[in-house]
Amino acid sequence: MSKLNGQIFMATSGDADAPASGRAAAPAKPARPSRGAGKRRLRLTQIKSTIGQSPRHRGTMRALGLTKIGKSVEQDGASPVIQGMLRKVAHLVKVEDA
Repeated sequence: MSKLNGQIFMATSGDADAPASGRAAAPAKPARPSRGAGKRRLRLTQIKSTIGQSPRHRGTMRALGLTKIGKSVEQDGASPVIQGMLRKVAHLVKVEDA
C-alpha cells in the first residue's frame, strides 16, 4: 500500500513496481498419466431387453450406454461406480475383457 498525493494506492499483482508478497511460487504440478494408462477396459453387450424391468434397471442400462439388444460399449472396468452398475444389471448384460 502506497500513498500518492494523499490517496491510498493498493498495489495489485499486475503492477510491475509492486513489492513481492514474500511467498514462494507454487511448485509445478507433476504430469498426469494418460487416461488409458493401466486401466482395465470391459466390453459390455446387452443380451436381454429392458422391457418389464424396473425403471432403475432401465436407467442403469442407459447410463452404461446400452439401449438395444446386441449393442456393445466399452467401459472402464476399474471404476467402482461401473462395478456397482454391472452388479445391478448382470442378468441383462454380457461382460468381456476388451
